[in-house]
Amino acid sequence: MTTDQDVTEAQRTAQVALFKRIEDMAERATNAVSLGYVARAYRSAAGGPQPSHDDAD
Repeated sequence: MTTDQDVTEAQRTAQVALFKRIEDMAERATNAVSLGYVARAYRSAAGGPQPSHDDAD
């Protein structure tokens, strides 16, 4: 038989897992943006073509 405490613990576990995934996704997005800036700076330093702001790196 499932108790209220079991349900509460399962909800907490699910929330922790969800928050961890959100943190991981945010970190990956931040890293991707940072890499885009690095790539743009490298192209600029190398004298290569610069993408418009509408282009995604």
